[in-house]
Amino acid sequence: MSPIRRKATSLVFAEKSTSTDAGLTAKQELLDSVKSDLKITCHPHTFHVHRSIVCPRSEYFASALSGEFKEAVSGEIELDDDPRLVNGMLEYLYTLDYCVEDKQISNADSAATATSGEVENGLSSPLSSGSYDHLSFHILMYSLAERLFIHGLKRLSKQNVERELSQRVDGDTFFAAILEIYKTTPEHDRGLRDLIVNMTIKHLALLRKGENRLTLSLESDIFTQAPKYSHELLIALMDKWTRHLSD
Repeated sequence: MSPIRRKATSLVFAEKSTSTDAGLTAKQELLDSVKSDLKITCHPHTFHVHRSIVCPRSEYFASALSGEFKEAVSGEIELDDDPRLVNGMLEYLYTLDYCVEDKQISNADSAATATSGEVENGLSSPLSSGSYDHLSFHILMYSLAERLFIHGLKRLSKQNVERELSQRVDGDTFFAAILEIYKTTPEHDRGLRDLIVNMTIKHLALLRKGENRLTLSLESDIFTQAPKYSHELLIALMDKWTRHLSD
């Protein structure tokens, strides 16, 4: 039996204009794996990157690659996250932005059917099978940024979550977003949790009415499925009502 070979992956950045020469240089460096001095592995993909780029913008990478930690010595860090998320996270570290392309949220059949030569040369898609909704992708990106201490990416992904929610506040995805936010973010991190609670209050009438008055975007089941959300929503509503009575 031949040995399993790990994919040497280049990031699949979306083609978009970059406003600064520094951004262009960083992007060019990323695509040049010969000059890389760090490998970030998330099975079965390996991303070749540069410490000088990722460390200043991520406290996690800066800490892991300092001193005598094994990662600093080996020059390799392993992450258990989906390669699509890691790809977006690294794109942000190099360009201060990230994109969710259609190929990032659709089934990556090309990866499953790639030849051994394509895999070895990093020519196949680094994306896993499965699919992400855009809103779900941004929520998971926020969670990854929180764990890797990438503060700028947290702010950006939160803005993206808010934009997506604002556009789909009366859709089925609002219910799913509540569950995903409370599943993937720690209790001490208030960014997305406060956002979803505040948006619920702001759009409560619409959420409880639904698009056609027969369906509810905020179904009653949510209060048993997400008790922490229900608790925080109740407190926020009481605080708002108390302020209203005091005015």
